[in-house]
Amino acid sequence: MHFPSVILMATALLCAANVQAYRYLAIIHTGARSHHIVGSALMKELARRGHQVTVISPFPLKKPMENHFDIEIPTIKAVMENTASALLKTTEKSIVENVRGFYEMGLNMTRIFLEENNVKALLASNQTFDAVICEVFLAEALYGLSEHYNVPLIGLGTFGAHAWNTDMVGSPSPPSYVASALLPFNEHMTLWQRVGNFAFGIFERLLLDLYYLPKQAAIYKEYFPNNKRDMYEVRRNAALVLLNQHVSLSFSRPYVHNQIEVGGMHINRKRSPLPADLERFINGANHGVIYFSMGSYLRSEFMSLDKRQAILETFRGLKQRVLWKFENPKLEGKPDNVYISEWFPQNDVLAHPNVKFFITHG
Repeated sequence: MHFPSVILMATALLCAANVQAYRYLAIIHTGARSHHIVGSALMKELARRGHQVTVISPFPLKKPMENHFDIEIPTIKAVMENTASALLKTTEKSIVENVRGFYEMGLNMTRIFLEENNVKALLASNQTFDAVICEVFLAEALYGLSEHYNVPLIGLGTFGAHAWNTDMVGSPSPPSYVASALLPFNEHMTLWQRVGNFAFGIFERLLLDLYYLPKQAAIYKEYFPNNKRDMYEVRRNAALVLLNQHVSLSFSRPYVHNQIEVGGMHINRKRSPLPADLERFINGANHGVIYFSMGSYLRSEFMSLDKRQAILETFRGLKQRVLWKFENPKLEGKPDNVYISEWFPQNDVLAHPNVKFFITHG
């Protein structure tokens, strides 16, 4: 055997010997499929690469997959559905009311998660894991699972940087140019906008630290009484935070080394054919197509009648054609240039060269 071949074989054996598979526990607790898609894509890819993944979520896989195990939590979906219509009325309430309502939803969702029989059975079992991947969305007490199993915590932010996830890795958010997501500012703020942003940041921090997190800490202590570290310590010592954000869609801000943007990782690069009638509608649009979807959680049918009519009249006056994800097939007053469906193959629609504009919730 030639010497180079021996070297090549030895290198291959050494590499093979160092390949390790890990056991991940993923908590993708939100009852909104748009949140779930991001985490599910990550876990399916880990399973494809030989890792053992256990996923706690309201949306188990429809087709079984090797190395992928589901623990279903069906009750969470009902909680989210009961609050969806209220979220479409946020403009009728003050910011304080909206933030408090959001936090109350999170506290309710966290407790319901921990009361699920399937979750209780997992905690009572002798299963072990190498890391816990937890969705960062109004459920900080669930970080206790990483301490329960004495493994690193990895946060998965299904949106961009926010105190909910920046606190986990100590990433700063200077109010001089990092605007609150709840304010209509960007990084180019005037002096008074910066003052307003700074003041609102203090309000957000006080509400988070003095109202919301203590309630999550109480739930943590109730359900994880034997954990050595409290919720605050676990929360600020995450090993890694992944953000469903991309630099091209966000403003300038600082990141620490273990806070990483992974926006788009859930997008399927392969384009599938569209249904024939949808393909004809899009191809026949001489001025292009606008795609309008409020996602899987905020249903368009929950809009008030006056808002719905205002949107329809706006679409009626456009020269473009419009695809509207609308859950009720009988939309009264629908203009001819609007195509409605309760579901669209979104990736394939957005990949079509004649789709020029995308309107969605913020």
